[in-house]
Amino acid sequence: MIERIAMYYPRAMHGDGGVTNSLWLWAESLRRAGVAVEVLYDPRLPILRERRVPVGVATRPVVHYGRGRLAVPWHLERELDPAALLVLHSGYVMFNLVAARVATRFTIPYAVMPHGAYDTHVRENRRAVRVIWEVAERRLLIHATAVHIFSRPEVDHVHRLAPGAATVTAPTAFELPDTAWTQGNNRGYVAWLGRYDIRHKGLDRLLDAMALLPSSNRPLLQMHGRDHKDSRSAVQHMVMERDLSEHVSVGGPIDGRDKEELLLGAAAYVHPARWEAYGIALVESLAYGVPCLTTTDINLGPKLKAAGAALVVDGDVHGLARGLAAVAAGSVASYGARGRDFVRNHLSHVAAGRRLLQNTEALMQIEVT
Repeated sequence: MIERIAMYYPRAMHGDGGVTNSLWLWAESLRRAGVAVEVLYDPRLPILRERRVPVGVATRPVVHYGRGRLAVPWHLERELDPAALLVLHSGYVMFNLVAARVATRFTIPYAVMPHGAYDTHVRENRRAVRVIWEVAERRLLIHATAVHIFSRPEVDHVHRLAPGAATVTAPTAFELPDTAWTQGNNRGYVAWLGRYDIRHKGLDRLLDAMALLPSSNRPLLQMHGRDHKDSRSAVQHMVMERDLSEHVSVGGPIDGRDKEELLLGAAAYVHPARWEAYGIALVESLAYGVPCLTTTDINLGPKLKAAGAALVVDGDVHGLARGLAAVAAGSVASYGARGRDFVRNHLSHVAAGRRLLQNTEALMQIEVT
């Protein structure tokens, strides 16, 4: 039986991206499921976001050497409890390869939570390093007790890289906020939150869909997120090229109360990504009860469509344009309550934590026998 888990991710206390946010949601889920959780991190990294550590979750700084993508833990075994399950976050990173080697050497079981890193689209974008990395990455996955993925479509992605790797499926949980969206408070704009990764997040097709609509039927779009290889300036240029400056604002990252006000004041939240293992910003918007517009391209898309929990359209420009037109016409409000119910019924912390533990424990029993 798993009683202790050590979650290792160098950016755990400092990052503001999807992996970091998901890690802390899982720390909370596992704590509520009755497991002692400790988070291991690199204390040298600059703080991008103040991190609120969940009550009952411990943190431990780990000595690292090297910089950037080549930074790796030093004598990680000194920080590990041999009776705990080590969980490695992300994929195609040197620090996980080193951590897995340490765990194997000291007979400590480890699991991998790739956060969508093995998606076929991601692997295609990594062609330059594929030959170098994939042999090592395959070994990492095959020797893991479990590869934790968020939805069934990811199983094929993992097995294309590492046939035979043991997988467990459990979606990241999300707490329902006390405050919920109401139709009377929306101010008529569409919100987008994320990373300005144009191709991955589908920002080009979102702006093309905006441009396809007549100006009179075009909603306002408020975008906020962190830069990605200077893509925020590229998005601003795309807005000007499409003559959308009066309808689209391209802002920086926001958090806390500012983010809450953005979502609660929106007529809808739009998630146009070409692929997505999960989508923290989308799930957060659903949890607030904000009507959401997304596509069949993301892993959650079919489930949301089947539950009537979001307006799910084809992932091309015309599909997104039809969705945006529906928002502008005020005909998507009913999705809000159904989206909040979806989070309540399918993404509770205790259910997620127990499901992950039970599936992982079953695999550990197979290894023992």
